[in-house]
Amino acid sequence: MNKRLLCVLGVLACCTVPASAHHSLSAQFDTSKPVILTGKVTEFQLIMPHSWVHLEATDGTGEPDAWSVEFASSRLLFRSGLNKDSLPPGMEVIIAGQLARDGTNTAHGLSIETPDGQVLYRGRIQED
Repeated sequence: MNKRLLCVLGVLACCTVPASAHHSLSAQFDTSKPVILTGKVTEFQLIMPHSWVHLEATDGTGEPDAWSVEFASSRLLFRSGLNKDSLPPGMEVIIAGQLARDGTNTAHGLSIETPDGQVLYRGRIQED
């Protein structure tokens, strides 16, 4: 009887770990603080569970700042037409997103466009 109970508890514990590992976007990003970043890609990480675009964006004073922008999973970006070579280092992009709550140069990305208006990715807007 004890072995059966331990086995059931072990299976239940394994099943709950993935569910608790996922985070809410509204817990990490402030949907009331939109941001538009214009700059050059330094790195594009098309990875799971979330893809990242790292860029040097110019702030209001004209000084460059390093930013990290979290996007959807690589699978969703791939379905939108992006691949690992879509955003090479040095490519100029305009990213719309929502600022991180912790005040760092991090954002949740909602769209990626080129300066001439070509939409490379447009995700769905997350609201509280």
